[in-house]
Parts: sequence; C-alpha cells; structure tokens
Amino acid sequence: MFLLNSKNNLIISNTKLNKSVGGALFNENNNNSFIKLENVYSTTILDKEKDNLIGFGLAYLQSPNQLYCSLISIPKELENGFYNLKEKNNKEKQEDKQHNYLKIINFKQILPDLSTLPQYFTAFAEPLARPLLQCIVEELAKQCFGNTFNMELTKNMSVDIYDSNSGMEEYSTKLWRDSAGFIVTDRFRYFEIKIKKENLINLFKNNPSLSSTISILPLNSQTKTLFSIYDQNISSFGRDDYLEFLFKLNGVTGFVAINNEDNQPLGYLIGLNEGGRILQCYAENGEIASLLLNSFILSNTTTIYSMFIRICSSEKENKLNEKLMEKAENVIRVCRYHSRIFPTNIQWSKIFILNIGANLF
Repeated sequence: MFLLNSKNNLIISNTKLNKSVGGALFNENNNNSFIKLENVYSTTILDKEKDNLIGFGLAYLQSPNQLYCSLISIPKELENGFYNLKEKNNKEKQEDKQHNYLKIINFKQILPDLSTLPQYFTAFAEPLARPLLQCIVEELAKQCFGNTFNMELTKNMSVDIYDSNSGMEEYSTKLWRDSAGFIVTDRFRYFEIKIKKENLINLFKNNPSLSSTISILPLNSQTKTLFSIYDQNISSFGRDDYLEFLFKLNGVTGFVAINNEDNQPLGYLIGLNEGGRILQCYAENGEIASLLLNSFILSNTTTIYSMFIRICSSEKENKLNEKLMEKAENVIRVCRYHSRIFPTNIQWSKIFILNIGANLF
C-alpha cells in the first residue's frame, strides 16, 4: 500500500507523528500500524515521469466533523510553486478507499495575474494550480468528509506545526494559513519538552490523604477497559481502535488511577519505556496527574523524558504543566491552527499531556 524511499523515510523519522506512535507508523511484517487504523486516511503523491513517491499526507478523522492533519511530507524543493494533480487509477487504490494516489501532471513556477478579471471570476473560479501542500490538504478533506461543498460551515480541520523559530524544519505558517486555510489560532499554548528524571521526581510531593483514596493500577488485560472508560469521559470522540493501537506498541507502559470507593477511573497515563516518551496523561486534577507521572517515571530507568504539554494560565489545575515547563531543559513551541473553530467538545482542563501528531489530544 505504501512505499517509502530513504529520503522520505528520513523526513518522517523526526516528525511529531512518528514520535507519538513510537515509530509504528507503517505496516511492516503485519505488525501494529497507525496507518491501518479505521479512521486514518492518506494521500500519496507520485512524480510525473516514473511514478516515484515524492510526498504524502496523512490525517485522522476524529469525528464526522473534525479532522486532524497528522503529517504532510513534501521535499523542500517542491514546497514552492503551483501544481495540478490527477488521481492515479490502479487496482490497489480501488481496493483501499482510505489511501489515495495522486500524480503530478504539470507545474507552474508562478501563476498569471488575474486581478484585472471580473470579481466573480477571482472569487469563484477554479484555481489554475495550487501549492502542493494545499493539494494534499484538500484531497485529505475530500477523502474524509466526502462532498466538501460548504465544508467551512460544518467541518473543521486542525493541525500542529513547530514554531518557525524552533529550528525544526516544517512548512511555513504562511502556506498553512493562506493556502491550506488554517486561519484560526488555538486558545492554548503547546510545547514539546524534555525534562530530567530527578527534576520530575522533585516536583511530586507525597500526599498521604490522596494516596489513601486512590489506587494506581498498571495497564494489563484486566485494566485496559478502565482506560477506555475514562477516555470516553474526556470527549465524545470514539477512540477505541486508537487506544488498542497504543496498548500494542512495543515497550508501552500505562497506569490508571481509580477511586477506591467505587473503582471508577479518575485518570490515566500511557508512555513508552524506550526513550522515555510520555504519550498522553489525562486526569481529574493536577494531583492525580502527578501520581500517574510519578508511577511512570519510577517504573523505568530512563533518565530524560519527553512529552507534549498544554499550557493555560487561567486554569488552576494547569499549574502542574507550568511547573513542568520551569523544570524542562529543552522547550520547543508548537502552534495549533484550525480551519474554522476551536474544538469545544473536549474537556481540555483534564488534558495534561497530549499525543500531538497522532491525535487532537
């Protein structure tokens, strides 16, 4: 289904998505694979002459009206200019509706000046050609939403990109905003941080009263249902297949906090032992999130941990993340944009660490 050359593989290796899925992006030897999930869609770009893979995009359909753009991979030399593409018909494509193939048919370095034409034409006419980034985003939207007529009235797309001053090579904010249509800035601030183990441990003060009312249980076949139950409390998005994918990652570790009185989940954490990547941590409050983080870092020997965090200074419980920022030895800003609105059907106050790249939260 998906062919990679070494150049594209190199581009993928340091992306947010590849980090957030522990390298399990593509299907190798029928192993656990993100691209095989039910709501994951991709568009592959082939060159004009030899059908070589030169770029692709991947998106996760969170709900019928919400799309998360996980990855766009385009060679730097193809970022500028304007393209026309057509669908490449083949047997493989016909059997796999989630993964589409587009072929470049022509390229224009610049577009002709149409400003003297009637206003109706400049507003409603089909563009003569588009930036490749825009082509991929529009194709992903078409795949996920079907008919995109009046899409801006009901559908929403979201994307996370590293800040332009971060030193991480990504496509310009101008391209995402002006060409691809991501014009709404998120209300929160997001960061990728790295923090030493000793600095994390020093953050977590022992709270005997909380420890006596809450139990922390490891992820296993008996407890994984509790993870799903709490995840459904965070949002109405159905994410069971996504969670099952995370549970099967190599070296995954998870912890769930439960109320000792009624055995109901109060939060959970999922992370990877190798490399100390914490994928996501949700909880009723910062104290429970601290218990989960403490359980994770004490369960392995990693000395440095990395994660994506959400900062909101107006939230009392978000003070934990502000402390994490203060203790971090490396901080990279991540900018989140939306095509129409900020998603409100998620309990953001309960989200401390989120799996940016793979998912909206």
